Amino acid sequence: MRTLKSRSTHNNHNSNERGAIFVLVAILIVVLIGFAALAIDISSLYQEKRTLQNGADAAALAVAKDCALTSCDPSIADTYADLNADDGGHNVDEVCGSGAGLTACADPPTVPAGAEYVRVTTSTYESSSGDDQVNFLFAPVLNLIAGGDLDGQTVRARAVAAWGSPRGATTLPITFSLCEYQEFVPDADDLQEGPPFTGAPSTIYFHGSTPAGSCPAGPSGFDLPGGFGWLETDADCRAVIEIGDWVSDDPGVSAPSCVDLTSLRNTVILIPIYDQTNGLTGNNGEYHIAGFAAFYLTGYRFPSDRWPNGGPNNMTCPAQPGSSGTCLRGYFTTMTTTGTEFGGPDMGVTIVRLVG
Repeated sequence: MRTLKSRSTHNNHNSNERGAIFVLVAILIVVLIGFAALAIDISSLYQEKRTLQNGADAAALAVAKDCALTSCDPSIADTYADLNADDGGHNVDEVCGSGAGLTACADPPTVPAGAEYVRVTTSTYESSSGDDQVNFLFAPVLNLIAGGDLDGQTVRARAVAAWGSPRGATTLPITFSLCEYQEFVPDADDLQEGPPFTGAPSTIYFHGSTPAGSCPAGPSGFDLPGGFGWLETDADCRAVIEIGDWVSDDPGVSAPSCVDLTSLRNTVILIPIYDQTNGLTGNNGEYHIAGFAAFYLTGYRFPSDRWPNGGPNNMTCPAQPGSSGTCLRGYFTTMTTTGTEFGGPDMGVTIVRLVG
């Protein structure tokens, strides 16, 4: 009997061990499923958030650029949000802002002074299933154990883009006079968005030349208000300028040696516009910057360089008494560019950037 009792005790002990192991395995399975849910399902949420944010950013920038160049079309937000979705589909829940054609935001964001804005909100849309949430792979198993709604989650993203005329910009080292700009562009709303352009191009003379139109010019080195002039450059052959700056000139007719004119042919260049000069004698001259304009370059002529060169389109500056034969030709136009500072006058140049 003692032997049988010993065996019974042993069997009970084994059964208890097996039961404990089963409980431990069950707990470990739950823990492993939890880790899988964290590693895979939550990573799916982060991936969805990234793509939604990309879609919101692209949509906001696209609508802001459209507002800057023409009139706001909120419907293009859907196109750009979908283009940035992994499966080709995102919901666009909101497009609102301050631009013409946009619905005002109920809780408007804070944007830089002098800028208009658009806000776009996107959310999950699974194209394959039509669901408005990210469907989890492992988390639903926990529903059977712990209860709750762990089947999936809707993810949202929001972006704010602003646009407006620049108060500061990085430009080529060249400047045009406000008089020349106003001579050819009485109203910024009349700027052409080409190319292609219609009508005759504008001809801007070097500051020492007899200018086109009614803008007067003085002797070389004294050029207010007519003509164009060259500016001092930084190490990267640029001029970093804000409205109200006095910028030093680079005397001489020819372009600074670092400027590659051939790379500028048939392109839009960003031009600072000056309205005053100071001490324009030799290396002591300065230009007072009043705004920024865009100019599509179709020709130039300098004492040792011209384009086009030869044939029926040979570049010449329209003959005028006292002309030095140094000029730039092209069209004042519109452009969007990057920048950080808003608040300049509207001369056809607009910066568009994300602000939230």
